[in-house]
Amino acid sequence: MPPAVAFTCRRCGHCCLGEGGIVLSDADIDRLAGHLHLTREALLTRFTERVGGKCRLVTGPEASCV
Repeated sequence: MPPAVAFTCRRCGHCCLGEGGIVLSDADIDRLAGHLHLTREALLTRFTERVGGKCRLVTGPEASCV
């Protein structure tokens, strides 16, 4: 059974605008940490926040996801 993902990127850029656009599953966190060559903990500290019990990417100064 494939790992569950909370979001599938369509490379359109629209999801990344505005606050709180991308919620991450555990599988997403592991994949992103691996891609960025970070530990899971480092990724969570630098690039995510918990809102409503869900982990999501933080937004940058231009209101787009980091």
